Amino acid sequence: MNTHLDCRMHIVLLSRLFGRLPQTVAFFLLGGAFVAHGGELRLLDGTSRQGDAISLEKGELKFKGADGRVLPIPMDSVLRLDLATLPARPPMEKFSDLELNDGTLLRCSALKVADKTLEVTLHGGMVLKVPLEKAANWLANGADEAGRRDWDSRMAKRKRRDMLAIAKQGAINSLEGTLGSGDAEGKTIGFTPQGIDREARVPLTNIYGLAFERAPDPNLEPVLARLFDTGGNRLAASALTLTDGIWKVRLSGGMEISYPSGGAGGLAPARLDLSRGKLAYLSDMEPTLVVDPAKEDSTRFRTGPTRDRNLDLSPLRIAGISYNKGLGISAPTVLEYDLAGEYREFRCVAGFDDAVPGAPGPVLLVIEGDGKELVRRELARGPSRISVPVAVAVKDVQKLRVSVLPAGDELSLGYGKHLHLGEARVSK
Repeated sequence: MNTHLDCRMHIVLLSRLFGRLPQTVAFFLLGGAFVAHGGELRLLDGTSRQGDAISLEKGELKFKGADGRVLPIPMDSVLRLDLATLPARPPMEKFSDLELNDGTLLRCSALKVADKTLEVTLHGGMVLKVPLEKAANWLANGADEAGRRDWDSRMAKRKRRDMLAIAKQGAINSLEGTLGSGDAEGKTIGFTPQGIDREARVPLTNIYGLAFERAPDPNLEPVLARLFDTGGNRLAASALTLTDGIWKVRLSGGMEISYPSGGAGGLAPARLDLSRGKLAYLSDMEPTLVVDPAKEDSTRFRTGPTRDRNLDLSPLRIAGISYNKGLGISAPTVLEYDLAGEYREFRCVAGFDDAVPGAPGPVLLVIEGDGKELVRRELARGPSRISVPVAVAVKDVQKLRVSVLPAGDELSLGYGKHLHLGEARVSK
């Protein structure tokens, strides 16, 4: 019997006996590695292919399709490459988060500060040596989601100084000052509080988080892709190669990381996101024009537009499919975006969010480019859930206008009428 299939059968039997197994238990039952599914390649033209990455060098990906043919694919045309199962969370029960100044996020099972070098151990035993000057911040308990939200809030409010945060008796105390180097054993770090001339040695075990004040690094290289691996790490890659099963990644900040063929203790690339600069979501763009009925009529219950959430500010879901990106738009609303002639196509999935009720009657979606109508779609609620894919060329368009209007009754003011646009985006 296939080994991985046999392990999966054991996991199912154990789950029935003992309930849902922790992810780490399932991970080790599968032999210490996440099982790679057939890779999926998503291209800029909206198509996708199933298969496996064979090699990557000099801007060209060799991709073996399900039919066995190996095709050369220019990386300029690739939006995303899925290589293995991407875990919902890191496969470790406990880990710390180290963010570098280039945006790379490392999930660490262990961390030491030896002099001016961070010794970082990742899932699977991979060890990296990171110059302390490359570190942006460190959160000691990255597995605590509430702690992560608290840390993000503190990072947003901090002033232009280093920060040391210590947890004591359930309270978090943040101190500003100057962080120094580590000791010879890597167990403490120096810290000089603001207004005090004496440095203290602080054990890493007492620290809630560290934040380093860094000037912008002019030597950062442009980010080509975001690489997500099976250990939950997120790398800001400026260069990538794949040769003989070995992935080599150069980070924007200059560090280099290699993933051995077959993974290092289960650590392997899971996803390459190359959409940066090729694709833009409307929810990430600032409209140059907004005609919002809520601003003129305080009696309306739902406001809009909402970004990456539905009009009730909950996760966006249209016809049973969840979308991480999208817009919620009440009728009548007009949004206009400056494309500067840089994009080739607009795409979205239009429909009614599964959890947001609305008034009966049709709603009109109108897409215009430089004053010319490109799309006019009328959607109406019915017994079945509705989703309508929309794709239209916007080559050379300077101004893209998206309008959601009440339809049918000319006297309708649009109360209770709205649309949601999943994955609303423009691509080059």
